[in-house]
This record gives sequence, structure tokens and C-alpha cells, in this order.
Amino acid sequence: MDRIKLLMVLFFSLFLIIMSGLIYCIYSSFNNYESMHPEVPPCGTIFEEPLQQYCSILTICRTYNGVDFEIEPVATYNITATVKSKSIYHDEMSSIVPIDMVLVWGKLEDADVDGYITYNQYDRKYQYRYMGGCPVSGSYIQSHSSNTHIIPSNDAVNGALGSLARDRQITMGGYLVDVYWTSGGGLRWIKTSRIRTDSGMGSCEVFFVDSVTIGNETYT
Repeated sequence: MDRIKLLMVLFFSLFLIIMSGLIYCIYSSFNNYESMHPEVPPCGTIFEEPLQQYCSILTICRTYNGVDFEIEPVATYNITATVKSKSIYHDEMSSIVPIDMVLVWGKLEDADVDGYITYNQYDRKYQYRYMGGCPVSGSYIQSHSSNTHIIPSNDAVNGALGSLARDRQITMGGYLVDVYWTSGGGLRWIKTSRIRTDSGMGSCEVFFVDSVTIGNETYT
């Protein structure tokens, strides 16, 4: 009898351990799903600061001008900003990244700050200069502006961005991505910046854009 009771206690204890582990796995899986598939804000939402959330989704495969590209999203990205400069390129990257934009947000959109700062693009890079008496610091300008490599998701988005004028405010949504392709027998790549405070090589955002709002018009 004592042996039967002991076996029942052991069985019940094992059952509790298994159920606890199962509940933990379900809870962890739910939390991981939420982090890998964050909620996408509605088109047209205005963002005071860029909204970036880690994600893990399938690689996007696209072919442009006979070249196969693998686009790997690393984070969802939504931004409301003013376009201070735009360049349309015709280089090796232009089949997938036809447009670079200098975007600014925060205090850099204020007229009493904007007059102190100039922005220039060249060779897929950008630089800014600011005059004495500027109300914001150089580090603020660096963290609230970016040279963004734009990958339009479709012709509607590409057309809207291609016709966009300087000094227009724009809201865009999509993904920060790393891109890989083969050229000349070797692997090539461009990788996105993941932070707003970096500078120099590798500090540009690579932005796969699938929604654009300009004024009251949204393109997807």
C-alpha cells in the first residue's frame, strides 16, 4: 500500500512538472511571437521619433535587371520626417535602391532651427553643416537626421517617392533590411544601420518601404 501511495505521489509530481514546463513554453512562445511580429501602426500615423521594433520574417526575394536579391528584414520601421535632400542614382545599387533621401525629424523640422543647417548628398553619402548660434548641437543633428537608402516595394511607392519635392513632410512604413546579391562571381551586400547615433560608413538606414503618406494621400 505504501508503495502504491509513493508511486501516486511521484506520478502527480511528474505531472505538475510537465504541466509547468508546458505552460512556460506556451507563454514564452507567445512573447516571442509578439516580438517577432510587432503590431504595424495604421497608415498615416504621425511619429515624433522613428519607431523601430525587432522582427523576424521570411527573406524577401526580388529580381531587378536580371539580378537576384535577397532582402532580409531585421526590424519594422516607421518614420515621419521632412525631406531635406533627395538623389536618384544610376549605379550598381540603383536597380534595387534607386533613391537616397536625407530625412530630418524632431527640432530639425522647426523653421528657427532649419535656417542654420545645410545638407548635401554625394556618392551615396551625406553631410551637414551648421552655423554658429544654431539652437541644437551637432550630436542632436546627427541623431535626428539620416541618409536613407530607399527600396520601394512597388511602382506606386516608387512613383510617389520619385516625385517628392524637397521640404515635404512624409510618413513611411516598412522594414530596415540587409540586402545580399552576387555580382562578378562574388557575394555583395549592403547592411542597414540599426541605431540613430552612428556615423560614417555603415550608418545609413536601408529601408524597404511598403507604405508612403504624403499629405492626405497614402500609397501602398
